[in-house]
Amino acid sequence: MKKKQIKLEVPDEQSVFLAIACTLTIHKFAWELNKALGISLGETSGVTINESCFPMLKDESSLPNKSIFIIKNRIEAETLIQKLENIDFILKFQGDFNNENVKEVVNKVRGIPSVIAAIKIDPSKIKGVKLIQNT
Repeated sequence: MKKKQIKLEVPDEQSVFLAIACTLTIHKFAWELNKALGISLGETSGVTINESCFPMLKDESSLPNKSIFIIKNRIEAETLIQKLENIDFILKFQGDFNNENVKEVVNKVRGIPSVIAAIKIDPSKIKGVKLIQNT
């Protein structure tokens, strides 16, 4: 009798990514985002790549079954996602978001006066997004 091999693949959790160009620091942007979305972003450990730590803030408790993360894309002379060198922050929505939720959130983010651009990112087309897929 031949042995059976079972391969288990765990799919990445459903995530939506926005590229944000903004004139504010990460903490001031988080303050504006907290007011606009009714959430409570707080400090967490950042994303470490090649001895550089990119700051990150998150909220996992304000919205049921949903998490929101802000990751700073540029620190000094380094960029987290090379293809997005003109982007200041990556906004990640993880969990139970449907298209209507995403559209509503994107409109609220675009309504923040200091936000220059809020662009939805397709993780399959931007190579570096995998770095923050499972944060």
